[in-house]
Amino acid sequence: MLKLIGKIIINNKNTKLLVIHSKKLSERVIQNKNKIFMKNYKDGLIVNPKGDIHVTIAAKKRLQIAITKLIKEKKIHVKFKEIPIYLKEKRWGINKEDILSRGVGSPLCDIVPSNLVKKNAAVRINNERFYLDISSKKLYEIVKKNIVKCLFNRINDSIIIINSKELESRRLTPHSQKRVQIAIPKELLKKDEIIKILERGWLPINIELNLKSFNLEVKDFYSIREEKELVEYLTKRDTEIKIKEPSDPYDILIKNKETAIEIHNSSPSYGDLVTRHKIKPGMIRLRILEADFLTKMNELSKFFLVFNEKWSEGKYIKELINKSNGRVKVIFTDFKDKWYEKIGNKILNEI
Repeated sequence: MLKLIGKIIINNKNTKLLVIHSKKLSERVIQNKNKIFMKNYKDGLIVNPKGDIHVTIAAKKRLQIAITKLIKEKKIHVKFKEIPIYLKEKRWGINKEDILSRGVGSPLCDIVPSNLVKKNAAVRINNERFYLDISSKKLYEIVKKNIVKCLFNRINDSIIIINSKELESRRLTPHSQKRVQIAIPKELLKKDEIIKILERGWLPINIELNLKSFNLEVKDFYSIREEKELVEYLTKRDTEIKIKEPSDPYDILIKNKETAIEIHNSSPSYGDLVTRHKIKPGMIRLRILEADFLTKMNELSKFFLVFNEKWSEGKYIKELINKSNGRVKVIFTDFKDKWYEKIGNKILNEI
């Protein structure tokens, strides 16, 4: 049994109208020559196909039923402006996903889910509507295969998105192979944010979500195999890992420990171990220098660099490691078998 929410309004002819928003239901009613059967059911009304009650379809997605006479003749009774509407799936030939494919009403709520994780996103404007733009390949894959709808809340500088099947929720849509979008109400934004969006066309913003409710895991935000393997192992060890963002100066951040990890699985080519001027050794040196700088500036308490063990004999690499401060830890590995267990355990034992 499907459940919608109908709304009672009074038109300019002083007639009470029952309004039901649903494109799929409107299509089925049109197929039944705009006729339905309706009666009291539980705390609301049940609507079945075929009958002697005429339905007007507005904008091909909104049912409007004159109910003044039905109330006077005591065929139905309504007490409130909103009333539950029940539908039998088999009779209408529709399912829950069909009925609730588009949100109705305000998607704003006071819900604050537990275990929220923060992520970068952006708000864009298109045809005077505001859209939340989220970068996530895994979330894109999920919403491409399944209907995912959301409600919204706002706490300080973050927009909270809540996975929901409520009628008011709005649908996440795949936008590109790595991005999803969702329309958000203007009321969710602050005045100064709206001004900036109108000037620039977009604005970076933080979102927060419960990953599990969207069938996501922290590892889903890592695309490089080695990073993903180590993140998966660390999270299994109850380590809280920050979601990766393109702007981060590290691969992995262990939250609450201010500890970063950088993984670099390149192998030296001929001559790379005895020079500092080639591209590959230059990249290794740069990572060590960045880690040294970030820890010296107290932006991070520790920085672990995980390199392919073939770099351990590099003359200038060893010199740079010896000169770096004690909070920079360089670990060499062959990246074979369960390398991530050995490296993960070593990191956890030292933080």
